[in-house]
Amino acid sequence: MSVLPSFLDLGTTTPCAGQHAVFFPPVVAKEGDEERRAREARALALCRRCPVAADCLAWAVASDCGSGVWGGSTEEQRAAARPRSRRARTA
Repeated sequence: MSVLPSFLDLGTTTPCAGQHAVFFPPVVAKEGDEERRAREARALALCRRCPVAADCLAWAVASDCGSGVWGGSTEEQRAAARPRSRRARTA
């Protein structure tokens, strides 16, 4: 994964702090669709309260961060928003 953006440094207090399991799919266990939707809904609710959500989303898009919820967007939402030529290269 890319280096974390500066707005998420250790001095920043954001709703996502300490909530890694809510924002990213499990590495070991398989996550079902219902579990994924519930996890993403919890993450998106935290993003709605976040003062740096716009910066977070901009960073995720600029760095092509494919995994997890960033800036109030899911992996699928960011993939759908990519220009068609970039989607074809990453597929």
